[in-house]
Amino acid sequence: YEIALPLYAAIMTDSGSFKYERTTSSTHLKAARLLETGVDPKWTARQIFDQGSAGRLRVLGRALDSIKLYHDGQLAAMVIRKNDLEETGTVRADLEGFINYNLSIKDVRIALFFYELDNGFKVSYRSVGEIPINKLAAEFGGGGHFHAAGSQIDNARIDEYYLKVIEAAKKYLNQEDN
Repeated sequence: YEIALPLYAAIMTDSGSFKYERTTSSTHLKAARLLETGVDPKWTARQIFDQGSAGRLRVLGRALDSIKLYHDGQLAAMVIRKNDLEETGTVRADLEGFINYNLSIKDVRIALFFYELDNGFKVSYRSVGEIPINKLAAEFGGGGHFHAAGSQIDNARIDEYYLKVIEAAKKYLNQEDN
């Protein structure tokens, strides 16, 4: 059980609670074997996903309120500034997973999450379908996986790059093989 619980938690989180397209029957079979040790999936999910602070909900509200749609509703972008964290009593770790709310919007294929740092900002990128979001991130000095990537731009402000990133994303939405 002591080994099965963290393994199950890792599989559950890395597979997006078993919803990502690379989740296979083999993934489910491995998770099932871990459940046989006594791991409770409901309790585990609650410990991971449902134990945030009130401040986290407040900063989530600000992030959700900042969402803007571009490119015929196929791209959603959100922004969090340092003052949002200060005013809600939260830290960067509280922003984990926020980008996925962009992907819950119908027709959105690319999600962007800009958040301000002390000396620059970070952009998280996500995509669905056949959009290689790591290539978009690479255009801004970042990298990552096909559907999940990031970049950090130092000594710059979000406002200097926001529309540049959004415009650069357009070509990935317009590729014929998408």
